[in-house]
Amino acid sequence: MTGIFPRCAAAFILAALLASGCARQVEPERDAAFYKELGDGYRENRKYKKSIQAYENALMRAESPEMAAEIQLALADSYFFYKEYNDAIPVYETYLDVYSDLPSADLAYLRLGLSHYELINRPGRDQTDTLAAMDYFGKIKERNPDMYRNYGLEEKMKSMRERLAEKELIVGKYYARILKREPAILRYKYLMENYPDSKYYSEAAYRLAKLLVKEGRRDEAATYVTLLKMNRPDDKYTRRAEKLLGDN
Repeated sequence: MTGIFPRCAAAFILAALLASGCARQVEPERDAAFYKELGDGYRENRKYKKSIQAYENALMRAESPEMAAEIQLALADSYFFYKEYNDAIPVYETYLDVYSDLPSADLAYLRLGLSHYELINRPGRDQTDTLAAMDYFGKIKERNPDMYRNYGLEEKMKSMRERLAEKELIVGKYYARILKREPAILRYKYLMENYPDSKYYSEAAYRLAKLLVKEGRRDEAATYVTLLKMNRPDDKYTRRAEKLLGDN
């Protein structure tokens, strides 16, 4: 009798394990609609990490281009709201490569631009994301002026232009500091020509005139001082530039 109970218990456990294994084997394959609905539920509850996984499963099972488009945009949005901007960008780009004519493309362009905007470096560093954000915001301005205005993109564009102007000034000052005057001159000129409304315009003009004087190009320096006097008559750098020419 003592040997029967352990054998019965072992048989019961084995049967349970086999039943469990069989149950897993017969679990039905889920289709794209199932995973999309699952992802939608997670996204509505702001469980973006789970919605990303669900949408990825749905995308692999999409049964039509239309379904794939809807799922791909939902996947990109999940990455965006999860603040995984580096992951959101290529998904939005892939979506727009195929579906840029759909009405939903406007929102994709917006969030693609905002993803780049969130990744912008400080002015002295690489500004690839700044340029990309400006490009996508520009597309929104052309495609959907109301969206451009409602999301305050004009102010963002102005701030990015200031950032690019500041970078030119920083690089120009660096070249001047290491006595590479011609590259510095070119940077200051570029800033003045491309960002005439920037707050860095006056300083660039003053530093440009200063370098031109040092290079013996006084007439050219005087031209830029005149421009500075016309455009920023009351600026401190205008007064410095006037003294610069008078002292030399």
